[in-house]
Amino acid sequence: ALYRHVAGIDTAAPGFREIVIRPRPGGGLTHARAAYEAATGRVESGWKLLPGGGLALDVTIPVGSRARIHLPAAGGAAGAAAVTESGRPLAAAPGVRVLDGAAPGEITCETGSGEYHFEVRP
Repeated sequence: ALYRHVAGIDTAAPGFREIVIRPRPGGGLTHARAAYEAATGRVESGWKLLPGGGLALDVTIPVGSRARIHLPAAGGAAGAAAVTESGRPLAAAPGVRVLDGAAPGEITCETGSGEYHFEVRP
């Protein structure tokens, strides 16, 4: 339960070929980190609350897998503008595609394998 609910690691398909990352900060926690050794490789998710508000999220997706990452941010273009990946605006980050139809209060993006560092600013 900690992997799925706190760190946000889940799967959308058998074998962790399609990974879902949806961290859920709260409950007095200021950070969390978890890793899972899937058949495809190591899946990692670690988040921390930033001073002044916001969230930093580090994600590792193994080779041969794709991930859908849900970030707590206002929806639409305004919300996406508050999110960066490795210091770049989310829309300009290589290997990251912003998806339409996110739930309220979320920005959803899709990535391939690799290491990603997201920051969500208030």
